[in-house]
Amino acid sequence: MSKSRKNISLAEVISILAAVSLIAAVLFPVLAQAEGNKVDEMCISNLKKIAQATLAYAEDWDGYGPQQTNHVYKSYWQGQLAKNLGYSGSELSNCWGAGGNKENADKYIKELQCPTRWAKDKISYGMNGNITMQGSAFGAPLKITELKHAAKTHLVSDADRYNVPYPDWLANVCNTKTVLSSTHNGGLNVAFCDGHVEFRNHGSEKGSWDYAKTGIIFRPGWNRAPK
Repeated sequence: MSKSRKNISLAEVISILAAVSLIAAVLFPVLAQAEGNKVDEMCISNLKKIAQATLAYAEDWDGYGPQQTNHVYKSYWQGQLAKNLGYSGSELSNCWGAGGNKENADKYIKELQCPTRWAKDKISYGMNGNITMQGSAFGAPLKITELKHAAKTHLVSDADRYNVPYPDWLANVCNTKTVLSSTHNGGLNVAFCDGHVEFRNHGSEKGSWDYAKTGIIFRPGWNRAPK
């Protein structure tokens, strides 16, 4: 006995495709938003861990954070914080700040990699250069445990270089036309010296990152910031 087969008309096919397209149009933005939220949450989690690792480091080093750096693209502070981040892999012997002089520790430690930077050769986070004493900084290194305005003082954030001594250096990260720009809705996440993290977007103009406009301190008493 032969089985009967129902023929599907062209109109029905078009109706099915239209329904699928409509569902996709509704779901794709939702899924994209969910993925974006996941990325943001991972970045915030990373920065909180880095902040806590730095504060723990400061307790062992008379209140000072990791130092010994003289180049914006070499990250001694990452290697110095590796153990506080729970990492002790043999690869650290190659890393600046951990006894080596060939690589940055973010190549191996996931907490040092923002999920918006999928290529491991791209920079994710930069620490306040007035803490690490990056070459362009001035004055004595900041003593984290004695900061009067720790909740306003930049510790580490999304950045396009490993050491950030001045606020206007963050403007590049908000420029969506640059290769190393943030994808956190055009902004960036900032961890402060009390350990909390905030999302900030003050634009890609350097002047928009002044203390008067952001309330973010890089060095007490500088750029009209309170001492």
